[in-house]
Amino acid sequence: MNRFSAAIRTMMVSFTIQEEDVEPIIEKTKTVLGAVRCIYWRTRTNADLIREEAANGLYADIGTALQYLSDFAPINEQKDHEQRILNIYENQTIIKMLESILKSIGDYPENGALYNTILKNYYFDDKRSSDERIYEELGIERTLYYQRKKEAVLLFGLQLRSFKPPPKTGKPRRAKSRNSLVST
Repeated sequence: MNRFSAAIRTMMVSFTIQEEDVEPIIEKTKTVLGAVRCIYWRTRTNADLIREEAANGLYADIGTALQYLSDFAPINEQKDHEQRILNIYENQTIIKMLESILKSIGDYPENGALYNTILKNYYFDDKRSSDERIYEELGIERTLYYQRKKEAVLLFGLQLRSFKPPPKTGKPRRAKSRNSLVST
């Protein structure tokens, strides 16, 4: 019996990976996917704390909050607030990247929609569905489900390895001097 399914062999060729690299990629990807719910929770918690502070009248609006923090707040309060805001933005960036990869998996030509559903239900939903519940809802056999789940995790890991973040938005950085520009 072959160690890997035809789909995994196709992925190995498409992404030029060796047979011995498959299992480590799957294990590392499971670790990353296992953290998804914590990232969502931490982002929501930090955002809720900031919203609660604003709702309790600590800040009338964002401008007042920033003015207070820059002019009057003790340094440790400023740093704490800055860290919470920074955590929210960092986590949102991670979430967008993971959701982008999940969406791209849904577009994968063979079983993409199934892979997307399995990953979403098991790793991305607020409450993890059990394997049994997922394969029953999908109407597939247990063995086939675990095979497709392994394929989905591998594909997610391969996509994560090759993920290219979108270009940064905002103003491009200016050259320090005219002499530093290369003429063409």
